[in-house]
Amino acid sequence: VRNRAHFQGTPDARGRPKRFEDLSTRSDVWFWIQHGLVPDVWKEEPSDTPLGYRDLLNLPDDPNSTAYHGRGVVLRWSQLVGGIRMRQRRLKEDLCTIDKRITDRYSRICHGTEFMFEPFGPGKQSYTEGFMPETRATGAFDVHFDFAYGVTVATEKMQYDLEQHHWLDSSSESLWLQA
Repeated sequence: VRNRAHFQGTPDARGRPKRFEDLSTRSDVWFWIQHGLVPDVWKEEPSDTPLGYRDLLNLPDDPNSTAYHGRGVVLRWSQLVGGIRMRQRRLKEDLCTIDKRITDRYSRICHGTEFMFEPFGPGKQSYTEGFMPETRATGAFDVHFDFAYGVTVATEKMQYDLEQHHWLDSSSESLWLQA
């Protein structure tokens, strides 16, 4: 998936397509998820593409092959069940132990090593998936994307719920994509 779900036509400094290993900023991560991972896993065809019975029944192109290419299929062999979970772990803000002139100049927020357990962003006002802490996992904030819904629902949720409300920010310690 890492090699196939690359930036669509976005070259790096050497002119190669950017891959998972090349992601270095939050905007890189959002772009890779929205334009690489999601289209590759949801496999939704444009509406003007003719639909054959093999596509409707999720049958392989070659009747002698057992490889499928439908929604939730990764690398033509592995079938993801249900959907994808994005999980981030968040750290609590802490006092900065570096010179105040540096933090003032770069307007950075410092973080300790303790995980955050409080809601953040829109989760402070009401229950909002992804912005409320997971009760069974320390410092985890989860968002689920169900294959029962189309790619549009997943991309809108990412762009207008998560990215717009800064789900990934300086408090994010790690991001996991789980199936």
